[in-house]
Amino acid sequence: MLRLEVNRNATIHYQSLLIKISGALTVIMLLAGVISSVCSILNFHNASSQQVGCGLYHLASSVPSLLTTTMFTIKFWLVIVTQMSTSILQYVLAGGCKWIESLLKFFFYWDAWLCACVAIERAMSIYRGMSFDKEKRKRFAQWIIFILPIVIMGTITHELLYRGIFMHEIKEKSYRRNRDSQLYMVCNYSSAISSGL
Repeated sequence: MLRLEVNRNATIHYQSLLIKISGALTVIMLLAGVISSVCSILNFHNASSQQVGCGLYHLASSVPSLLTTTMFTIKFWLVIVTQMSTSILQYVLAGGCKWIESLLKFFFYWDAWLCACVAIERAMSIYRGMSFDKEKRKRFAQWIIFILPIVIMGTITHELLYRGIFMHEIKEKSYRRNRDSQLYMVCNYSSAISSGL
């Protein structure tokens, strides 16, 4: 949404107030995310919190949470920098488009599934009551934490294959900021896949 607000060939000092505020908020979100993740790692790292699967899920969730915040910040600044400077090489844009977006989705989905595992574990402990086997659930959680990233990566592999850069040529010169083209990061599926959708 901010791409059209970025002034071409201008430093961050000469960008609009919206871009500056968005940049500042992104950096604040990064700092808050790092502090939150580090506190979560320190909290769930001790042995007493890892007696059940929930503690393991929370500890594992701290890592993708930190990486999600970091990748979001990298993506934001990649978009801003590539819109500010027209001299960025095409392969840098294409690589950033494929890898950063895919990794952002991967870490986000991983964190979300780990949070879902915590909810399932808690529901199971309430349902089972006294017959809840902590050691069995802990071993099960270790397997889930190991297998989950592999399954998620398998479900988003198409992102790496089909994501790329689309350049939209702007015909009206009165369009925002006098641009002659606009770059978008899109998934370009083959006709066989898109006709099935």
